[in-house]
Amino acid sequence: IPRPGLLHRTIRYSGRSGTNRGKTRQPIATVRTSPSILMFAPCFVPYMASENICNGKLVLAFLDRGWRVDVISRRDDEGFLYGTGWTDPWLPLRPVTHEVRYDIGSPLVRQMDIVRQTIRMGHPMGGLRWAGRAYDMALRLHSEHPYDVILSRCPAEVGHLPAMKFAANTGLPWVANWNDPPATYWPPPYRHEGGPVARRLTRRYVREAVTRATVNTFPCERLMAYTMASLGLKTGDHTTVIPHIGRSY
Repeated sequence: IPRPGLLHRTIRYSGRSGTNRGKTRQPIATVRTSPSILMFAPCFVPYMASENICNGKLVLAFLDRGWRVDVISRRDDEGFLYGTGWTDPWLPLRPVTHEVRYDIGSPLVRQMDIVRQTIRMGHPMGGLRWAGRAYDMALRLHSEHPYDVILSRCPAEVGHLPAMKFAANTGLPWVANWNDPPATYWPPPYRHEGGPVARRLTRRYVREAVTRATVNTFPCERLMAYTMASLGLKTGDHTTVIPHIGRSY
């Protein structure tokens, strides 16, 4: 499980970069021993793919510690899956999982919605329709039960987009996780079919996410060094390594 001290230091973080600079944090004396976490995870259970399972194990570990967690997810049932139903050991996660659902609509409705969400969220990319609705859901959940810290998980990269806007709106500290390199920066022999425009747009978005996040986490040193170098950024006190959690049942 991630070091508890990292989350507590993040909650107390004063906010040096991006729109978080100067935002008011909770006074240290009022921060709960058990943090209240909002996680944006496009890949999540009950859809059984590798990244979804990794995120599910992390949230189970949070719950085991008595931490409060809500997860904003999406339907992720395309491609190879081990399963799609709520079964053990994931049943404790069902009450805290908030899956964003919406009508696909006609081609015209979809295009108009994409344009609207691009203007609203600030970055043209896949998953915008989910991102805008995930942000709206986050505002509603936060108004009902305020959170202490934001987590967002990648892949998919769009998971950081509503987290970035939500952090800017609330001033809450934000932990952005990167389990893979950005899609247009995959190392050989892997390839991404996006052209130079897609590469520039991805670079702009990912650089903004990395610099605005309070802390960026990676599962290993090699991935952290490669990702930051690809973006022309340096590792520092806003980057850290947290290996994938191991869990037996």
